Order: sequence, then structure tokens, then C-alpha cells
Amino acid sequence: MAMLEQGTLPVEWVKCCTILYARDSIPKGRKYFRKRIKNYVKNGYQKNKKLRKWKSYKKKYQTSSEMGHWLIQVQRLIWLLHFVNIASSTKFVATFPMHPYTDINITATVKAIGVSTPGENVTLTYRKADDTSFIFNWKELYFNFDKEQTWDVVFPRKRIQEDGVAFWIGNISRKLDFFTDYSIFIQTDKPMYRPGEIARYRIVAVDEYQILSKYPIHVAIKEPGNIIFQRMKYTAEMSFSGLTFQLPLRATEGIWSISANIGGKSGKSSKVKTVQFEVREYVLPRFSAELKISTDVITPQTNWVTFSISGRYVFNRPLQGKVEMQLGVWDPDSGVHFLPHSYKAELKSGKTRAKFRLIRVFPSDQEFPKDKRLYVSVNVTEDGTGENVTIVDTSVFLSHTSYMIDFDAADKHFKPGFSYTLKGQIRSVSGLPRSISKRDLNVEIYLEDKNGHEIKTIRLYKNTNEEGRFLETFDVSFDTDKMEIWVGLLDWDRHAFISNMYYPTKLKTLTNQYVHVSLDDDPFNRLSVGQYQVMFSPAPRSEFRRTYITVQILSKGQVLRTTSFPRYPRGSYYGYLPKSLVPLSQGVTVLAYHYATLGNKSEFIVDSLHVQPTTECDEEIKLKVNCRDVWNKMTFEPKHQLNLYLKGKPYSIVRLLAVDEAALLLNDKQDLTRKSFVQEVKPHGQGKWEGDGDYFGTKSKNPGLQYLFYDTEHAHYTSLPGISYSGRVKKIGNNTEKNRCPHLPHTQRRENKRNVAEPFKDRKYFPESWLHEEVQLNRNGWANIERVLPDSLTTWNLVAVSLSPDRGVCVSKPLRLHVQKLLFADVRLPSKVKRLEEVEVKVVIFNYHRSSKRVQVVVKGVDGIRLRSDNSLTGFEDQQTFSATVPSSGKVTRVDKMVAPKRNGLFILRVDVQEMPSKKQRDVVHTLVWVTG
Repeated sequence: MAMLEQGTLPVEWVKCCTILYARDSIPKGRKYFRKRIKNYVKNGYQKNKKLRKWKSYKKKYQTSSEMGHWLIQVQRLIWLLHFVNIASSTKFVATFPMHPYTDINITATVKAIGVSTPGENVTLTYRKADDTSFIFNWKELYFNFDKEQTWDVVFPRKRIQEDGVAFWIGNISRKLDFFTDYSIFIQTDKPMYRPGEIARYRIVAVDEYQILSKYPIHVAIKEPGNIIFQRMKYTAEMSFSGLTFQLPLRATEGIWSISANIGGKSGKSSKVKTVQFEVREYVLPRFSAELKISTDVITPQTNWVTFSISGRYVFNRPLQGKVEMQLGVWDPDSGVHFLPHSYKAELKSGKTRAKFRLIRVFPSDQEFPKDKRLYVSVNVTEDGTGENVTIVDTSVFLSHTSYMIDFDAADKHFKPGFSYTLKGQIRSVSGLPRSISKRDLNVEIYLEDKNGHEIKTIRLYKNTNEEGRFLETFDVSFDTDKMEIWVGLLDWDRHAFISNMYYPTKLKTLTNQYVHVSLDDDPFNRLSVGQYQVMFSPAPRSEFRRTYITVQILSKGQVLRTTSFPRYPRGSYYGYLPKSLVPLSQGVTVLAYHYATLGNKSEFIVDSLHVQPTTECDEEIKLKVNCRDVWNKMTFEPKHQLNLYLKGKPYSIVRLLAVDEAALLLNDKQDLTRKSFVQEVKPHGQGKWEGDGDYFGTKSKNPGLQYLFYDTEHAHYTSLPGISYSGRVKKIGNNTEKNRCPHLPHTQRRENKRNVAEPFKDRKYFPESWLHEEVQLNRNGWANIERVLPDSLTTWNLVAVSLSPDRGVCVSKPLRLHVQKLLFADVRLPSKVKRLEEVEVKVVIFNYHRSSKRVQVVVKGVDGIRLRSDNSLTGFEDQQTFSATVPSSGKVTRVDKMVAPKRNGLFILRVDVQEMPSKKQRDVVHTLVWVTG
């Protein structure tokens, strides 16, 4: 409404007068009135076109004694219209966590809308869910104008378990769903055991703050068939330190399980966490094989496909052996159809490559097998021993198209007057991201107004990054009503072209107003100082009441901070997190909203931005090796003095574990890894971030909030009008970490140092897991420990699980240590033999010196083990001796016959390898032989 009825004053002039005279009385006179108006005009109002009309009106009425009385009547009229049309009643919107935590502040934010008179109030109460007459806490909030206030309340865990709590605003309520469950992690020292072995395991049970449980942990160990083997109850501290149990010598082979749950004082138990492990006889493999295929999609235009096959011993040396490969076509319905194409070769330095021209595999005169998979079977056999590994791969798709372009990461809506960021991903038909390789991206963006007239066309040529992603930010004009995006991809290697269209829609609002949350161009630096930006549509001139934009900072579904600011004319606001909150804000959501009105239309304008954490744990634990102990990258010798360096939160308790990689080749189902930990912990209390919604409830639910809308006029639950919103995810930081040596001062005293006896010359200690220890970090957050490596020639996977005093649990990235020797013996035996049974003993002598070595080998049975011999009268000997020349980077294999003793038990087979004639190099290996009836 630009003008009142004809012959009356302009609205702008009336506003001016009513503001100036709101606290001034009329009797001050026309002179005072003219002076105030003159000053107002000087301050920038004289350029208004309507001011010229106003001057004529002023001249006409300046001599009238009824001027002041007339202004009062106009003022009353405007206020009356404002109250009738806009502020007929005061409304309150309360937001609070969807899954609040116990024992910390629960922040409820109440925003008042349409406050007509100062002192408007609303009552907030927390009551028993089943007995509303019982009030836990209450507070009355008073509002003088439209703004927000917060109320913090803490509920003990015991109380909410017994009573249940409901939140009330006015006469409407919502029962609180407290997050009272625990996260339970179970870690076994290895994924597979033999009958009779001791199984070690650890249970980490933490609450929503990742603090150890206050309640006992009930543990059940079950045999195959869900038969209870043991039931125990432990404290959380005992479970974290580590537990053990012994498997029977005649244990049932199959899948066993460990289950754990937490029992509260109220008698209620938490959800049950279960992990499985396998019990059976096995022999650790000595090598592994790997197959890599140059593509994951084969089309009729594909020329060549390369198959790279490699083999490595568990001690990280190249495998010596041969390869056989067979191709076929696999269909889930009809199975495998073998093709007349195979490949055989010797491994050179543990590797070989096979190249196939696809025109020969799939001739052009035959129908191409689309919508199927390529079948690849590879058999890798070790020279000398004949041991082999088989690989079957069906991951390569057979299709007519190679790539696809998806826009899943792009915003579904655009906001006129704000920038829009196009996010795309190039994927293969298999769904894997495709990296850059001579690809050209052609991007065309068409912007049109509501009449279909072209506003602007943007044409770009772009490249993708190494992960096949592309990104482009551009400005969208205010009159844009329609947007079309076309992306074309030209693959020069495959002579293929694909394209895709994307149609983001205009984010429609009733009032044509928007709000937009973003970070600056350098998000890592900005977040480090806690800065974010909120852009918004400036308040229209016709808006009489000043409105405020509310900003809430959330992390893990809990409100860290609430603030607000007026809608400045410049349409932009920079906010900062307090320095005390920045360390707690790893992974935060910035939620901004305000209430907008236009005539009889009203709505909430909302937007949010989730900033992903720079780290996967709230408090990282890092496990490294002092570089002074390393002679070749991460390679060590048996019985080597290992110097480990731990870095984390001061006074954290750290549990260590090292697992033989050979055991993981048989079964790689590790129970507690960094990846599984992050997947388990991250969803707790965070809500979801993806997707757009249509109502305030959906928008607040995404970051983990719920709301109640209280209208003082109707006093009942009211659904809200439509809202504009676009949920976005922005990742900051770089998770890539270089493996560097920690700086260790020479004067530093090493803590947790263990006095270790002089290592034996013989190698006889071959555990499949070790380092079951607990270490506490010092006040500076580090610890340095020294341990002696076992005698195994293998690769150790080390992992650390830390529990900080106040920031919870974290699992370190695995640390791989290779243990090798230059000249050594490797003995291959069955895991178990029967009495008087004759079995093969394979003795493999490895030489990784630069020159060949002449060695003497003595194989000796101890305590009744005898070896087959043609030179003995009885045909058996206690020991055998032979000599051999082992080539450089080669090996020699000797196969003997061994006869087990007559009695049951553990016996020793001793192999002694010595360089001749210098006797400088020697390796003595003790291998245990388990004899049973």
C-alpha cells in the first residue's frame, strides 16, 4: 500500500511523523515539528520522489492548528491496521533436541513472533510423561519484541529412566525421547582360533558421550547352534582392559559368538551387540595374490584390457611361482560360460601382466554379451611347495555404455538472487567414480524468466578432479524462474559420448524471501576461527516490524549455541563461534531461520549447512614408529627392539593389539576397526543431512531437532506453512596424513619401558597376535614404549584403541610392520598329526642377499619325532643334514618325510640353517608339532 486514500498523506511521510512523535507531545508547536522534519529530510530522505508531494502537503497544512491531532489519528489507524492484519496474536516456536542426552544441558530455544505489547509471556515446563501434575522444572519467558530466548535444563539418567519426561509450551506438549542407549564394541585378538587355544577379547561399552558405562556388562559366549558356553558379568573397566577364555581341546568347530549388553538399575537392558569368530584347524598361509583389471566396464568400443597379477609373501617379499588365468562370461541366472581364452606365465619379481584385445575375445560378427559380467579365474602356485591361491573376479561389467553422469550431490533447488553451485560426478556403469583421463566436459546452463524468455546462457569447458567430480558456482539473477543444465562428456579413449540433463527447480516461497548459509572460499581456515556466513533477502521497505534471523549451532543433534541478528539491508551477516566451542564443533550444523510475512501470507524461511568434521574421532589417537629404529621403511628383523610412539589426548588410556596379517588372509572379518567404529558412532544423535523438505518440521529434523508451534490465539498444535530450504553438505580439511617420525628429544625419559632379557638365537615364539597391553598417555598426551618383536617373519597389523577422560573412544589407523631376514628357513607342517602318522615336511630356504649363499641345513626331531631316511638300517633318523646353494633373491625347497611319536602332546621339529663356510649367517627355527590320537 504505497498511498492512502486520495487527499491524504503518503505512507512514508506518515511513518516518519509517527516515529518522531511517538514519544513527543503535540503542544511543543509547529516550530519544533518543522525542525525535526527538516533534520529528517537532511539525513537522506529528500531524494525520494514522494517527498515532493509531501512538501506540498506540508505547505498546505503547516498553518493548521489541527495538524498534530490529525497525525495522532493517522498513527492510531496505522497501528490498528498493523495489529489486525499482522499481529492478531503472538506465536511461539520452540525447538529442542530430537534425542536429548542426559547429564548435560538440554537447550530449548523459543522464538516469539508478532509480539504486540511488551511483556508477552509463555510458560515452559518439564513434566512427568505419565503424570502431568508432577512438574520437574518450569520457567516463564517474557518478550518485549520478536526475538528468541533459550532455557537450559539438565536431567540425570536415573530420573528419566524411571519417570519419563515431556516438554510443554503453553498447553501443548511432546514427550522427550532421550538417547539412553550405549555403544558397544567387541574386539577379538584374531578372527579365527584352533580348539584348545586361549581367546582374548575386549568390550568397549560407552554412553552417548563415549564415557565408559556405569552399569555392569553381561557377556555370553555361545557355541555353534546358539548353545551357551559361558555367562559372565564384568564392569566396564574390566571389559576394556581385556578378557580371556580357553576353548576346549575338543571344541565344536564352526561359528562361535560373543554377545554383550548393559543392564541398568531399573532392570532394563540395552541392545545386544554380537560378534562372531571361527573355530577350526588351519594352517596360516604364507603368501597372498592380487588381481587388478584395467577397467571396470567393457563396451564394444573397448580395444584392450590388461590383467595385472601379483603375489607377495606375508613378510612383504615378491612371490616366486606361476600363474594360470581363464576368462568367461558370468550371468547371475545362467552361471559361467567359459571362453576359449586363457593365460599362463611365470611371475617375475612377483608380477605378471596379460593383455587381451577385445576384438578377439568378443568378435564383431557375434552378439556382444551386454548386461553381463566378465568372469576371471586366476590360480597362483608357489614354486617348490606347490601351494596355491585361487582368485575369482566378476566385478567387470559388459555394457554398451561406459559412463554415467549423476547430480546426486547438487542442490535440488536454486534461490533467485543467490549463487548456485553445480556438483556432478562421473561414474562408470559399475557405479565406481572415474578419474581423469583425456576427458572433456561441456557444461551449458540456461536461465529463463517466468515468461520463458532467455535471461542468460553459460557455456563452460571443465575437467574433473582425480575422483571424477566437477564443480561450478555461478550467480542466479532475481528474475530467474527456470534453470536447465546440460553436461556432455567426450571420452577420446573409447570414442564415446554421453550426456545428461539436470533441472533444479526454483525454491518457491510465499513471500519471495530466502536465507542462505555458507562458508567462505577457504573453509578450513574459516572454520578454524569459527566463522560462517548467512546471506538473506533484505527486509522490504513496507515491513513495519523489525525481524530477526535466528541461528543455531548444533553438533551431534545437540544445540551448542543460539544467537540472532536483525535483517540488515546489506543482506549478509558473518557469525563466529566462541573460541571455547571451536574444539567441540568438529562436525557442526549451522541452522538459520526467520518468520516472514507479506500481507496475509506468512511462512518460515530456513536454510542449513552441515560442515563435515576434519577428523573421524573427537579425540584422535596416533600410532607411529620412531624412525631411528627403521632400516628399510617399515621393515624390521625378528627380536628387534621396537620403539612405538603414541600421541593423543592427555591422560588417555590406550589398549594395543598386533595381529599377524596371515591370519587376516584366512578371515578378514575384524570386529573393531577404525572404519567400523566411525560407522557405528557417527549416526548417534546427528539426524540426517541429505535431502530437501517442505515444512519446518522436516528442516529441523534433518540436523536432529524437533519443534512445537504454540499460537496464543488458538492454543493448540498448528501445522506450519511451507518453507524454503536446501540442505547441503560441505567437507573441509584433508584426511591424508604423512607418516613422519615424531620428534623425540635426547633428554626425554622413555616411559613404560620393559626390561627384556637377551633375545634367544633360536626363533621359537610365533604368536598370531601379541602386544595385548594397556598404556596411559602422560600430561603432554604422548607415550613412548619399547617392545621386542616376536620371531615370526610376517607383516604385523598394529591398532590402538584409546579412551580419553572426557572426549570418548577412538581407534587409530592401522600400522603395518614388515618383519624379514635376509637368510632364513620356513617350515611348512600340518596343524595337527596323528600318532605314528607319516607326513611331509617342507623346508624352504630363502636368500635375499645380493649374492648366492652356500648353506648347510640340519633338520632334527626332538622327543620322539623321527625322519624317513634311505641311508639308515631302520629307515628312520633323528636328524637329517643336507647342503644347498641358494641363489640371490631365490629359494631352495626340501621335502622330507616325518613320522609322529607314539604319544600325544606337543613336540618340536628343529631346523638349523647356516652359511658355509663363513658361518656368518644363521637361522634356527623351532616348529611345534601337535600330536593327537
